[in-house]
Amino acid sequence: GYRDLATTSLGLAKIVKLVRRRGRSKPRQILRDLLLSNAANGGPTKTHTLFRSIATASIPIREDFDARSLSNLIYAFGVVECVPMFEDDGSTFFEILAAEAVMKLEDFRPQELSNLLWAYTKDDAPLSAGLFRLVADHITDHSTLKTYNGQDLANIVWAYAT
Repeated sequence: GYRDLATTSLGLAKIVKLVRRRGRSKPRQILRDLLLSNAANGGPTKTHTLFRSIATASIPIREDFDARSLSNLIYAFGVVECVPMFEDDGSTFFEILAAEAVMKLEDFRPQELSNLLWAYTKDDAPLSAGLFRLVADHITDHSTLKTYNGQDLANIVWAYAT
C-alpha cells in the first residue's frame, strides 16, 4: 500500500545518495551504472525514470498517505533531487503533494514537517510559498508551538533559511 511505496522510495533514495557519495568500488560502481547510466548521454537518469514511476503510482492514491508516509515520500524525492513534472496540467509532483500536505498539516510531527520542508529546498524543487506560509502559521499557533522543542524548531528554521 501507500506506506510500502513511501518506505521503498525512501530506501531507494538513501541507496542512491550513498552510492553517489562513496565513489567507485566494484559493487557500488555496478549499482551506480545501473541507476545513473543515461545521464552521461544527456538523457534522464535511471534514478529519475524510477522515481517518476513511483510518482505516477503515488498520485492516484495520494489521499491514502498519512502524514509520516507523505513526508517520507517527499523527502525521498528531495534526497535524489528528482521533481517529476506531469504534462497533463504542467504541475510537478511536489506541487501535487504540497496540496495534500496542507490538508493533513495537523497530523505532521515536527520531524516530518522538517523533512517535508527540507525536500522543497532542494535543487529544481518548486518552492511552494503557500505551503511554507501555512506551515509557519501552523507552527506559530500558540497551542502547536508548545509541542516543539529547540531541535525541532532549529531544523524547521534551517529549511526556511535554505
